[in-house]
Amino acid sequence: MKSPIPRNFNGIPSSIIDKTLIENNENYNRLVQNRQYSILTQLDNSIDLNRFKIDNEYRRLTILGLFMCDNPSFEYGEQLAIKYNISIDECHHSYFEYLLTNSNLSLNEIRKKIKPFLNSERMKKNRQIKLDLVKRLHSNVFPLIDGKDYERLKLFYDIKKSLGDLTHAQKHIQAIQQLTNILNHGNSIQIVSRNENQSFCFGQSNRVRPGS
Repeated sequence: MKSPIPRNFNGIPSSIIDKTLIENNENYNRLVQNRQYSILTQLDNSIDLNRFKIDNEYRRLTILGLFMCDNPSFEYGEQLAIKYNISIDECHHSYFEYLLTNSNLSLNEIRKKIKPFLNSERMKKNRQIKLDLVKRLHSNVFPLIDGKDYERLKLFYDIKKSLGDLTHAQKHIQAIQQLTNILNHGNSIQIVSRNENQSFCFGQSNRVRPGS
């Protein structure tokens, strides 16, 4: 049996080797991309892949939308977010927004899903992430909460308290607890919203009005 003839790569022009490596790399990248697109359509078959490839805003909204369900594929969604330079924090905040506005899960289940994010080292150590989430909750979540849904309001302020708004959030939590004890009807959102402008950014003291 003849022994295999060793390849002498030194005798092959470098241009041919470079071209082969580039082609192999392109083929690999194409396979990875096709795999990603396949998973994407499995998660949501309504996604327009052609538009996803060329429309940056559509792609961004599509990736954020992957997190707006009860059980998102975090690993896959985060891989796409990183690939297309979309903030991981914005993806997670989209998840928060969905859970608090559109999810059919019980509030206890929602608390369990949110807790790991609130307790993460990334959240604890980065004040800007907390501020961004507080702003998003105020703009996209708070206006949609039914004023009679005291438990959801309490969850909203519990989250704010976890994000560092200790004083203002606690005052609202106490007010809601009192309301649930003494009222059988009424709209608490009209009461608690009076102080919203004061507690919009946690850690910010009340401003003194001129002449006061």
